[in-house]
Amino acid sequence: MRVTQSMLYRQTLATLNERQGNIMRAQDQIASGTRLNQAKDDPVAMSRVMRNDDMLTTLKRHDANIASLSSRLSFVEAELGSVSDLMHRARELMISGANATQSAESRSTLALEMRALGEDLLRIANGQDGQGRYLFAGQDDATTPFVEAAGVNYQGATSARQIAVDQSATMANGLTGDAVFLNGPAGDLFAMFDELADTLEMPTPDAASTAQRNADMDAGLTRVDDALNHVLDLRTGLGVDLQRLDTAAERISALQISVQTDSSGLRDTDVAQTLSQLAQELTALEAAQKTFTRIQSLSLFNYL
Repeated sequence: MRVTQSMLYRQTLATLNERQGNIMRAQDQIASGTRLNQAKDDPVAMSRVMRNDDMLTTLKRHDANIASLSSRLSFVEAELGSVSDLMHRARELMISGANATQSAESRSTLALEMRALGEDLLRIANGQDGQGRYLFAGQDDATTPFVEAAGVNYQGATSARQIAVDQSATMANGLTGDAVFLNGPAGDLFAMFDELADTLEMPTPDAASTAQRNADMDAGLTRVDDALNHVLDLRTGLGVDLQRLDTAAERISALQISVQTDSSGLRDTDVAQTLSQLAQELTALEAAQKTFTRIQSLSLFNYL
């Protein structure tokens, strides 16, 4: 096929337009700092960056869940620590009350403090986190879990809210009040404090009543120890959960860095490389312009 001047003209003009487009694209990449300004710049890379962006959104949500959950479980653990303190004090009162040198009046004073410990326990059981949500109400964390009505009654949920901390893992956001304060090996802890106070106040007019009180004191101490061990087990479980959350947070942080690095390599402009390409395109454009000028001159000469 014979190459005509008009064909050379069109081909050279197309080359000029292509070079100018490449130059503009390189300049835009340098100015914006990204080589993926639109999908057509690199469809495969753009698709991968979009998947990475979706993953980062999910990781950010899980990271926020972990931070919130860690804070809440730390509140729960601190409150259980306060429960342990109450139990230790109750144990001290029972040991003191078992001393044969105690008078009825001094035991009555011990009983008053024991009942006060029960009131403190109720305040702890109705404790809230930093957002005003009840710690021991389970999923119904907007509801006051324990109310006094012929004893202390639980009106929270029997299961805790599950929070996503990974693509395939969830974790409970706390403990339910019934599991902590009512259904442990020591039974109803609120009733326990009243019963321990009753034991301290038990009159002992004779040897038989004294023996009964001593037996009840021993049983009360055993019950307090059961409660202490129960709370210790719960605190140990929370400690394990908090460690798991720390590990999950570290894993998410590492994944975020990895995904961000991958996206950066795909999206960000390699300035040195792009400057080199720009210089090459400018040189090629200059050559194409000279060729185009010669073709135009030759075409004009043919008309003379």
